[in-house]
Amino acid sequence: MLTVIISLSCCVCAFASNTSADVINEEDKVYPFVLIRGMDLQGVRVDVGTENERPAMGEITAGGVIGTLAKATVKGIVNGSMDPAVGTVVDYIRGIFEYYSIDCNGQPVYNTGMKEYPLSMDHYTDFDDGESKNEEGMIRTAKEKYGGKYVYYINYDWRLNPLEVADTVNEYVERACRETGCEKVNLVCASMGGVMTVAYLSKYSCDRVNKCVFLSSTFCGTYVTSDLLQGNVTVGAAQLRNFAYTYLGENKLLTPVLKLLDLTGIWDGVAKLANRFVSRYKGMVYDEFLRDVFGNMPSLWALVLPEDYEACKEFMFGGKESEYAGIIAIADELQDMMSKRDDMLGAAVADGMKICVVANYGRQVIPIYDRSYQNGDGTLETHLVSGGAVVAPIGETLGEDYVCSNPEYLSPSREIDASTCLFPEYTWFVKGAPHVSGNYGSDYSDFIFWLVDYNGQPTVRSNPKYPQFMQSASDQHIDFE
Repeated sequence: MLTVIISLSCCVCAFASNTSADVINEEDKVYPFVLIRGMDLQGVRVDVGTENERPAMGEITAGGVIGTLAKATVKGIVNGSMDPAVGTVVDYIRGIFEYYSIDCNGQPVYNTGMKEYPLSMDHYTDFDDGESKNEEGMIRTAKEKYGGKYVYYINYDWRLNPLEVADTVNEYVERACRETGCEKVNLVCASMGGVMTVAYLSKYSCDRVNKCVFLSSTFCGTYVTSDLLQGNVTVGAAQLRNFAYTYLGENKLLTPVLKLLDLTGIWDGVAKLANRFVSRYKGMVYDEFLRDVFGNMPSLWALVLPEDYEACKEFMFGGKESEYAGIIAIADELQDMMSKRDDMLGAAVADGMKICVVANYGRQVIPIYDRSYQNGDGTLETHLVSGGAVVAPIGETLGEDYVCSNPEYLSPSREIDASTCLFPEYTWFVKGAPHVSGNYGSDYSDFIFWLVDYNGQPTVRSNPKYPQFMQSASDQHIDFE
């Protein structure tokens, strides 16, 4: 199960008229709505568009899991060692993710890809209008608000080089402008869509973008990728406990069970056992599975922080630089792109592009890497999602003695100092909301579309209904912090 968690973490993807005065576009202009979705692990398909199309992820069945565990147990007993048993489990998991593999030049090993929607959304009658969660929920809302003619949905292969995906984004943007007669679009990028947007803006400029909304996005990289690509795998007891409360704590039937586990001190024991396993078998998992299935994905290398880049290259490719020369060259180029990100975004804003950053916090990220103590949205770390805020650990504050350079940006609970963000005046925080919120019909969705529709550049003081610091439960109902 730890191996499964490691693998999942590493893959770690024109407006119609409106009568409200504060939500019409600048000078009553109409801009196409373009959404760049995040990573969709289950969306990768084999032989897309053919009669043989099928999910790339191998089928996970009870029989398959039980059979694998039984086989592993027998091998362990016969050999008197856990090594062959763990090897059996790793082989099974690799089989599940085999079709995700990327070669040493950053290209899919198999004929795989994503279902795409290259035209405006009014062309796709098979798109499920009943979808209500995450990106699909936002597309449903946008279609109802603006009409499908002005809505574009970029569902791309998140494994690929962001600078290649940038070409796809440019095609969508140009088509949206051409088909609607508009000069610019409003761009919303969710999760992995953040780094794809950085690549697009870096390669094609901001000339076609009226407003860009970074929603729970990777535009500043991620700690989880940096840690896992340099082998910094650790299970923390406190983080393990927080993770359980994050995903089970709202269930009233399970709350007493969690409290009972607290009394037993089981979290420390589980963490010690897990770390003992990691220490012994981490090398096997990376060598036989993670390195060649996920390690060659260019998108992940774009998320590595600059200070960790050399350590990540050494851990993943040390001694095999010639074999992995292709992906190393791509990673070098992506690191160069990200090193210029802050200046590029600042210049884009100076040139008139409106920008909004939305970050969630108060939910434990997956507790298997060194910096998983970072406060987050259950998937990504708030410090990076927000573009540099100072964030207290979950359940803690920055303290009464903490000095904020500008108290206007200190949250009422003293958990976040937004003054250190790239764009403090344009960055909002929602406590308790899950990663990539925006479900159809939710308060959170209303907030996102207020940002998009606002006349000009919204700030954290533009609307008393949406201050810089808000809070939400998993139902995405928003209140003041």
